Amino acid sequence: MGLYIPAPDGSESPGVAPGGLANQVLRKASDLNYDTEWADVDIAGGIGPAGPAGPAGPAGATGATGPAGPGVPTGGTAGQVLTKASSTNYDSAWQTPSGSTFTGGTLTTNLTLAAGTTSLSPLTLQSGTNLTSATAGAVEYDGKVIYSTPNGRGVSPSMMFYRLDSALAGSNVNTAQNIFGVGVTLQASTVYAFEMVATFTKTAGTTSHIFYIAFNGGTATFNNFFANNLCASVQGAPSTNTNNSLGTTYIGITNTAAEVSYLSGISGATRTLPFFFSGTFSISSGGTFLPKYRMSSAPGGEYSTMIGSYIRIWPIGASGSNTSVGPWA
Repeated sequence: MGLYIPAPDGSESPGVAPGGLANQVLRKASDLNYDTEWADVDIAGGIGPAGPAGPAGPAGATGATGPAGPGVPTGGTAGQVLTKASSTNYDSAWQTPSGSTFTGGTLTTNLTLAAGTTSLSPLTLQSGTNLTSATAGAVEYDGKVIYSTPNGRGVSPSMMFYRLDSALAGSNVNTAQNIFGVGVTLQASTVYAFEMVATFTKTAGTTSHIFYIAFNGGTATFNNFFANNLCASVQGAPSTNTNNSLGTTYIGITNTAAEVSYLSGISGATRTLPFFFSGTFSISSGGTFLPKYRMSSAPGGEYSTMIGSYIRIWPIGASGSNTSVGPWA
């Protein structure tokens, strides 16, 4: 039990226990009041774990406004961009862009286009309205034709071309056959110019027959068609680097894409049939364009379209009126 000392009235009262050693502490010896003693306390265990955070205090007062920071510099002209003037922070200036950025005007350096890919062309022209008065050097595209103007506006032929690099054998039948084995898709309401040079040969069969050619073998439909044609029926194999007089040459005008009889009474086993067509046609509904040939009877041996035969087609304007490109007056 702790020490009791007399109170002023002589009664006992609690006091501090005598004794103890340096650094000892007075501690409760039991749950009884005034029951204390000096004792050693082990504090080598260090600081215990932190307790839970207390509730947040009230917000402090708003601080004073700081100095203005760097902003966008004044000045500059339309089309310029903000560029780092040095590696120093905030050191920037308005400058005219160079390199890949161009907003119109005159280029003062060469223009190099990116390489094309399977899904991206280096340059794509937008379809629009042609200039009222074409200026020298202009390139235009109206959705039908690409035009260029070296002096007066002219058609820049975007030519679709097909040439046989080996003979194309046909069949010994009297039904229509594809001259080149392929066709091409043409767009609606467009006028095209074309040229076809094709020679047909056979070495067997003596059944007399008529030889037809048609240009409407595909799905495209025509407003009109015109071509000058030249053809011949030569009894014999094709001549090499010389003319062959063993036949009759025919010159004519074709004004339909439908099948036309060009040569008749063909009966020799070995025959050479050269054809040349040059003209224009107007497409109504777009679709495939397939030149074909047919014999009135199976001749007894198939024809082949000779190696080097070709056709080329290019758009020259919109259908529905005279095609006028250039300073015609």
